[in-house]
Amino acid sequence: MPVSPNVLETLPPRLVTAGGHISCARCQAKSKRTKQQCGAPAERGKRVCRFHGARSTGPTTLEGRRRIAHRKVQHGNETREARAERSEKSALLAHLEDIMHVTTMTTAPRTRGRKPLGYTPITALAGALDFVARQLLHSSPPGKQNQRKN
Repeated sequence: MPVSPNVLETLPPRLVTAGGHISCARCQAKSKRTKQQCGAPAERGKRVCRFHGARSTGPTTLEGRRRIAHRKVQHGNETREARAERSEKSALLAHLEDIMHVTTMTTAPRTRGRKPLGYTPITALAGALDFVARQLLHSSPPGKQNQRKN
């Protein structure tokens, strides 16, 4: 029998079952969709029920917590180095877009969204020339990047 949302709002913070012999805390989790509190009993010593993560312990040792904090990647699909490289390339593209607008090479709308880490806007032609000079000084000579060692 489905429970109406109004019934869940009136449930007490503790559940009493088995004819008043068992008393337990009610799960503190709330539904994102209905904004109602869960009606299931919380696990012993926890604030939430088994459906809302009471059985998950996570890393318990100090070394395990450090390892998880260091990784900070979801599912292990990418490393910190890959994220840093992608951020650098995104900043380079944003700078090139700025240069195109400063030199009136394009009148297209600018790319929307959050700008990457390390990006500072280029608003004048002098800034564009400085950026290009810095890139030329720090880049490898042409032809060196595509050569393989045999």
